[in-house]
Amino acid sequence: MQKALKEIKPGEVLTFGGFEWIKLEEEGLCLMKDILEERTFDDKSNDWIKSELREYLNNYFYETLTEDGADEKNFLQIETDLTADDGLKDYGTSKDLISLMTADLYRKNKHLLNPLKDWWWLATPNTCLATHKYIMRCVSSAGMLNSSYVYYNCGVRPVICLQPDALVEVTNNKDNSDGKEDITELIKKWAVDRNVVSGDTKAQMVKLLEEAGELAEGINKNKLDLIIDSVGDVYVVLVILCMQLGLDINDCIRVAYYEIKDRKGKMINGTFVKEEDLEV
Repeated sequence: MQKALKEIKPGEVLTFGGFEWIKLEEEGLCLMKDILEERTFDDKSNDWIKSELREYLNNYFYETLTEDGADEKNFLQIETDLTADDGLKDYGTSKDLISLMTADLYRKNKHLLNPLKDWWWLATPNTCLATHKYIMRCVSSAGMLNSSYVYYNCGVRPVICLQPDALVEVTNNKDNSDGKEDITELIKKWAVDRNVVSGDTKAQMVKLLEEAGELAEGINKNKLDLIIDSVGDVYVVLVILCMQLGLDINDCIRVAYYEIKDRKGKMINGTFVKEEDLEV
């Protein structure tokens, strides 16, 4: 089914030029849903304007999109702020038909995106200093901002900007919440409204141990109601503790998952023992 881009909500998936894209919060901007391919950013420079990747996307890949049915009239120029992560503005801004996300743009739209299995490039350099002009910002497989050398292979997720009235194919989009409230966000709002976030992290840690103790009691005495209540309390305390430390609990969970997802081992006496800890 076709729809005008302006009728599609941020976070929804659409098809344009033979590829799937995620509509971002900013008007007209769309990020490729998956990684196009893995490529180096450049062989020596972290300046997007001079990069081989920019030339590739705005020539070869742009031609690929138009050959696959993307109407050139639907493209709008993207102005990309190339301010470095350390605040230097030596690289200025670029104007392209196809670009990459900046670190700031990623932060604003992170809630719409799921982590991918590979790292992918951003257009933001770590610095413009000549001594470190080979280091570039990117997004890790855990969904966190990181850095990589420009001559390493990283995933490429192009960004395009389309006319509001551009007709695109709509993929089957599902509400990420499946009709349920985002409980974590409600917990965060509760904590902010009551100024709990400004509390002492050490006191919050003591609270965590108290709730863990209640959970242990529930398990030992086989009290299901206490177990359910304690698990919920532990999570609430952890959400608030992360906020106090300037972290997002979802980021912490992603890091933990991607650390264990390929881990091998076996169950011994009711406990999972990872492969490297097993006796030879």
